[in-house]
Amino acid sequence: TVNSDTDIINILLIGSDARAEVDNTGRSDTVIIATLDKKNKRLKMCSLMRDMYVDIPGYGKDRFNAAYAYGGPSLLYKMIAENFGIQLDGYVEVGFDVFKELVDAVDGVEIELTAKEAEYLNTTNYISTKKYRNVVEGKQTLNGVQALGYTRVRKVATPEGVNNDQGRTLRQRKVIQSYFTKVKKMSMSQWLEIANKILPDVTTDLDNDEIISYM
Repeated sequence: TVNSDTDIINILLIGSDARAEVDNTGRSDTVIIATLDKKNKRLKMCSLMRDMYVDIPGYGKDRFNAAYAYGGPSLLYKMIAENFGIQLDGYVEVGFDVFKELVDAVDGVEIELTAKEAEYLNTTNYISTKKYRNVVEGKQTLNGVQALGYTRVRKVATPEGVNNDQGRTLRQRKVIQSYFTKVKKMSMSQWLEIANKILPDVTTDLDNDEIISYM
């Protein structure tokens, strides 16, 4: 049994770790339910932790992100319905490369870093391109490569003191929030321009009419 409401639209955001330099289909490294709450006129995000031990239909108990490897988005739908009673109305999946394209399409996202976060990003390979390992403490605009590296950090606490995978999911939501803050100042025609540029590289079960209505 799932909860459903015509005024609540739940879109599954899937960030897979598939990328051009690695020949694999990827895992659901990031899973966020983005909710369009038309009743209260709010947008909400809920991260689902990838290490949760859950019932995966047809496969028994396993880690949450194993479902994507076993059966892709359709199995994620079933698993989320069975374990959490949530009806999903669509999904959007992006890999590393598309994520970077999305951020660069709006000329970067504004993020505030602690000194430890900046040092960690500049001295590890989380920022994959060496010339971009030049982030600093404080607010700044991160490009696609830098933002991707930032969303993958787990071993350094956020400014709020959140560490490990909880800190990682918080960073992911911060990037999405920063992105939305920037995009909502643009016109609908600019939104569509970005969508038309990126959608060929995005996997989704939403059709064009649904995407435009959600915009």
